[in-house]
Amino acid sequence: MDRSLIGKVTFIALLPFFYSWYFISGIIPRDKKLWVFGSWNGVRFADNSKWLFHYCNSQGCPNTHYIWISKKKKIIKELESSGYKCAFLYSLKGLWYVSRAGVYVFDMFSSDISYWTSRKAVKVLLMHGIPIKKIGRDIDNKNNYMYRCYHGSNLERLLYRVVRPWWVEKYNLVPSTSAYTSERFRTAFALTDKETPITGFSRNDILYSINQNEKKVSTTCDSYSYSKQVIYMPTFRDSDRANRNIPIDWSRINNLFKEHKSLFLLKLHPNEKFDVDLSDYNHLKIVDKDVDVYHLLKESDLLITDYSSVSLDFIGTRKPVLLYTYDLVEYCLNDRSLYIDFEDLFKELPIAKTFEQLYKQLQHYLSKGLSDFGNFDALLSQFHTYTDHLASHRIRQEIEKCTG
Repeated sequence: MDRSLIGKVTFIALLPFFYSWYFISGIIPRDKKLWVFGSWNGVRFADNSKWLFHYCNSQGCPNTHYIWISKKKKIIKELESSGYKCAFLYSLKGLWYVSRAGVYVFDMFSSDISYWTSRKAVKVLLMHGIPIKKIGRDIDNKNNYMYRCYHGSNLERLLYRVVRPWWVEKYNLVPSTSAYTSERFRTAFALTDKETPITGFSRNDILYSINQNEKKVSTTCDSYSYSKQVIYMPTFRDSDRANRNIPIDWSRINNLFKEHKSLFLLKLHPNEKFDVDLSDYNHLKIVDKDVDVYHLLKESDLLITDYSSVSLDFIGTRKPVLLYTYDLVEYCLNDRSLYIDFEDLFKELPIAKTFEQLYKQLQHYLSKGLSDFGNFDALLSQFHTYTDHLASHRIRQEIEKCTG
């Protein structure tokens, strides 16, 4: 029998136990000075949760304890070796922390930590992007599996709420980057103005800081330095996750970057598979899916993406963005509809709809640099109230307000 099927059957069989645990977790006294953090279903140390965790630990607060919770022992070992407080979820220490914590901080769902022990904790959703694609209750594409959770038949909605209750949980705080972002969060998650304060995202603190002593990520290969580093980060496809097909001639890209002594990085979404072997190309690299990319973004000279909100993070660096939208119509039909008219919103940025257009834009950039690569002012004013490196400070203040 398929292992994934066995796992699903086991999970369903254990649901009565999980719900009993959830109820009991609301009776156990919560310690508001104990904050637990998690990310990406507990299997990554990344994103906004990671950067807020770093900030809280760096500032120090003798009366508050910050604990990272993970389902991967490798992450726990790495954090322990760096001197951080952390716990493996499926240990007595981990279960004690998640049962007593007064604050849960996560970037997707409380299941990043442990939904079944989260009753009556203050839940802080840091999100993992500015909404360009419709999310939560706003999803209106009937081809999307999450649509059925919010808008399906009575039976479908009941089933999703029973087996995926974290998809419809109530959040106490969802920090945003601007008035636009707050409005999207309010409609997607049924929140109030007070619950969506404008703070900025923690992960952007690293992008917008000017600290020259920060740890660098190597951009060299075999002691060969590259003159330019370009990173390509396409967004997640709900309909194309099993084997991602990207219309790019990798051989031509490698030759182009070799000619200009530059490096092309490919960073896919952690939930996607990509079976193309690029190991023979010296000027192309696939970034490991579990790597937190924000140090790499800071060191990159150009970002290529599509409907991912990483473009809206990156513009705060004032470095160029190139949009490769080869499947805009298909994406909106099969994956997610968008909150905005994409081409109108990004009209100031270069957009390539075919590989040939992408190739010519890259030729232009590698040959002539930054000229004609977009005006960011309108986008910055709409999506970022702050472009400093103090988002984590503001978020911690908002959480402290929630905990009294």
